[in-house]
Amino acid sequence: MDHWTTIRALRSLFRVLTLMLIAVSCISCGDTPSDSLVLADWKTLLAKDVTCGESVRFTDARVMDKSVDGPTASIRLIVTGDWIGATDCTFKEGPCTEFRKEHGSQQKVVKTMIYEKTDAAWQFKQLG
Repeated sequence: MDHWTTIRALRSLFRVLTLMLIAVSCISCGDTPSDSLVLADWKTLLAKDVTCGESVRFTDARVMDKSVDGPTASIRLIVTGDWIGATDCTFKEGPCTEFRKEHGSQQKVVKTMIYEKTDAAWQFKQLG
């Protein structure tokens, strides 16, 4: 094999490997928790946190973006809510963190939901 034949073979191999890498990355791009799953899990979180529900009335939640790192997905939500509690309190964890009475109505807060991929499906693990 001469020098130019080797170079042409390497270029062809490089093109094939590039196309394979693109194909593999595109397959994994669509594998994230669905918006409907994330929003259902958000509603479940709200239903479990009674104290939070007495202070904040959530009016909207929308998926802002998603990122996946191996079996872990991080989903960011933009959450809108109105402070309805009589007094201000500081929530150290849960859906109401970052909401404050002094901020009034239509507060927007970014929440991160962490998911783990199991054999069957994506499972909600924690609110980040």
